[in-house]
Amino acid sequence: MVTATGPKKPLAADEVVSVAKSHVPGTELYRLYPPKADNAPYRVFLLPAHDRDTRFEETRLVIDPYTGEILDEDGPKTMSAGDRAMRWLLPLHFGTFGGAVTKWLYVFVSLSPVLLTVTGTLTWLRHRAKQRQARKTSSAATAKTAASEEVLAAK
Repeated sequence: MVTATGPKKPLAADEVVSVAKSHVPGTELYRLYPPKADNAPYRVFLLPAHDRDTRFEETRLVIDPYTGEILDEDGPKTMSAGDRAMRWLLPLHFGTFGGAVTKWLYVFVSLSPVLLTVTGTLTWLRHRAKQRQARKTSSAATAKTAASEEVLAAK
């Protein structure tokens, strides 16, 4: 765990955000987690304005609340190939990439099991009704044939 050190008076949240934005220019504050204890650091999440939906280019900084020093950075500059692949999980889960087309595709795909269940049940019921009708028709025809044979035999 990263711990903060320095003089006893911590920096204000606005100052920490300014330090973060100057470290990663062209970004906006996405989340700010203030220290939970005296020696705990700030955690600042920054995003470029164009990346609000996917968060592929999110930068996470750990900042010393007393000195403003960047203690840790996790973002596009420091990510491994595996980290980049893992960043796809959130947009894939929520369908936030590709705009409205992707969201509508996700709606259709998510509703398709319900649609398949309803249409499958209706098809099965229709097939079952036809089988029952065929049995009734077959047994009626058999009875009619038997009755005709008896009439012929009686003559």
